[in-house]
Amino acid sequence: ARGLPVAVRSLGGARDLDRLVLPLRQRVLWPSAPIESCRVDGDKWPQPLSWPPAQGVEAGAAAAGSPKAAASFAQGEGGASLHLGLFEGLDDALVGCLSLYAPAPEAATDGGEEGAAAPPAARRVQLRKFAVEGWAQGKGYGSKLLDEAARAAPHLYAAAAAAGEAG
Repeated sequence: ARGLPVAVRSLGGARDLDRLVLPLRQRVLWPSAPIESCRVDGDKWPQPLSWPPAQGVEAGAAAAGSPKAAASFAQGEGGASLHLGLFEGLDDALVGCLSLYAPAPEAATDGGEEGAAAPPAARRVQLRKFAVEGWAQGKGYGSKLLDEAARAAPHLYAAAAAAGEAG
């Protein structure tokens, strides 16, 4: 957007969530709300993959094919998450973030009988809490973040499916 280096990558762990994601969500989405109200249940779900995948490693192999990823997902309370951040400039400043959530296969429902498992096609990845700094809105940063989320979502879903098969 401004000619500075821009990169999208996953934000890992509670420290990044507390230090980077929640303050940005608060500034952009809920400026008058307490910071703890910017947290959602899916934020505590494990992150079974890093994004982008390591160079030379296919994303699907790095995520869903990994026994560690499947175990991490299977142990989550309700699903898996992936928090993506868009960083700009030489100081690597966080400009935008969004969160992807994939409910665990047993947590997905078909909307019919209570507790009924959803068919595989009904399982999905949900994008939530999309925030871009005010000064960066309308300059292509959000589009770049959404493009990367679209690339990452099938791999998060694959981690869910692999965990369901392993469970």
